[in-house]
Amino acid sequence: MTLKEFNELVVPILNLAVTCSGIATIVIMVRQYRSDARWNRLQSKYNFIDVAESAAIQERLNLVLETVDGYAYPEVCKPLTQAQVNQIASARESTFVVNTFLNDMNNVCTALKFGLLDERVFKSSHAGRILWWYKVLLPYIESARVRYHNAEIWQDFVETAQKYAQWAPLSVNRDQTSRA
Repeated sequence: MTLKEFNELVVPILNLAVTCSGIATIVIMVRQYRSDARWNRLQSKYNFIDVAESAAIQERLNLVLETVDGYAYPEVCKPLTQAQVNQIASARESTFVVNTFLNDMNNVCTALKFGLLDERVFKSSHAGRILWWYKVLLPYIESARVRYHNAEIWQDFVETAQKYAQWAPLSVNRDQTSRA
């Protein structure tokens, strides 16, 4: 076989084989990238939502609210009074617990905002709870924003609650102070 025949017969086949191999490698890399992206997204969701930790934080919040006669869940959804807000703000442990709870709620809402949570799943599993606690803790949030000189604190939580307010069950939107 001469060099000319080799260049005409074998080199195109070798080029085709190398090109196909390169294309196959690119396809495999894209599939792996997508798989890794899905896994990373799933992991990110669990970084934002730790159900056991959220339940423990909410349990501690309930105890704090009981100490200021503000625990009404699930019977009545009513905002904290200014006196209750002042009581919480004056006790370091109570402030820590309420702030931790609001940080947790804000993390869930941030995950929703950045697309880490499916909005339909969020509505089904978190929206009612977000709205409930927004109504109860709004006076505390407003007071904390002034105390901390931070008008943006817990903003994702507030925006999410306001966004879903029209979707809320009537029991959350309705003023229930008459039942208390």
